[in-house]
Amino acid sequence: MKTTIFFSAITATTVLMANMALADITNLSGNRSVGTTSTSGTTSNTTTSTTSSSPNNWESQSTYWRSNYSSRPYYNRDKDFSMYEPAYRYGTELYNENKGRPYAELESERLSNGWTTARGSSTLNWNEAQLATQDAYNRMYEMNRTTTTSQQQ
Repeated sequence: MKTTIFFSAITATTVLMANMALADITNLSGNRSVGTTSTSGTTSNTTTSTTSSSPNNWESQSTYWRSNYSSRPYYNRDKDFSMYEPAYRYGTELYNENKGRPYAELESERLSNGWTTARGSSTLNWNEAQLATQDAYNRMYEMNRTTTTSQQQ
């Protein structure tokens, strides 16, 4: 009996976590589906509005970059994610300040001066961080351009 209850609890928890992960991936509109599991193992969904699931915030982007930074052409295997993370965050924040503008339109002097503040404890100089910053900015630009285009159709 105890084994059955333990197994049911694990199954219900797994279902809940899978539903929440799926909701985070598929629902980028600012609404987040939250699964609730009853003791019988059935799942029901409720929707709550939240800004944390917005694709334009750092929390949403951080997961992507943490998983993909080492596959980027500018990646240096001597540098771990903590060195690149401020550059990706900076690119995300820059996009949010300049929505709809291509990266090429931004002033290079302003970008390099901003890196001095944004870098935190990263040892990357601007020449090293610029590609990661631009990569994050362009990802945001493309995601939002695609979202805007699909909403207009």
